[in-house]
Amino acid sequence: MEYVYLSQWKTDNITDEYRVDDFSSFSGSWKLKKGKSLVDSWSADEKVSVSEDDFGPYNENQDLIKGFGGLLVSDRLKKILEFEVGDQVELLPVSIVGQEAKLYVLNVLSKVDFIDYDNTEHRPDTTDPNKVKKVTDTTLTIKPENVNDVQIFRDSKYNEAIFIEKSLAERLKEAEVVGFEFRDVSDFDRFDILQ
Repeated sequence: MEYVYLSQWKTDNITDEYRVDDFSSFSGSWKLKKGKSLVDSWSADEKVSVSEDDFGPYNENQDLIKGFGGLLVSDRLKKILEFEVGDQVELLPVSIVGQEAKLYVLNVLSKVDFIDYDNTEHRPDTTDPNKVKKVTDTTLTIKPENVNDVQIFRDSKYNEAIFIEKSLAERLKEAEVVGFEFRDVSDFDRFDILQ
């Protein structure tokens, strides 16, 4: 299998970029990177505010928005992900303050021992020996044999990047999703990952 990661830069299909400022009641957006279910602690009335200073009004044609606390997914992309990956993700409802659009926060539930840290330059997290603070290499050495049957996941130690099976990425491209691109793990740039 081949794998790619979600990227936010150097793409023709990003129409606008917004900064999601914060959730109205959910605290601990860091929990979105833990690979654990948040359904029981999520409010159906959750709202986020979006800074529009530099970008103008929210563009309803965008399928994915990078937020302060997580990635926001359009209803269209939600339906595609539910069909393609089912219970590998949670799509938690959220609305934008002052907007009609209904969006969903993407919570990737699977974590995989994917990056080979013996052969990939990285900086360990000094507060937690089971975590990696930064991957500094531009080519990731990976362990695809550890992936098993998931198509979308985060690495078990470096939870900043979201990895996707290449065949799923191709299907998302065919569906013409807007707001991100996919980059091969051999062309890794920690500055352009979508978290």
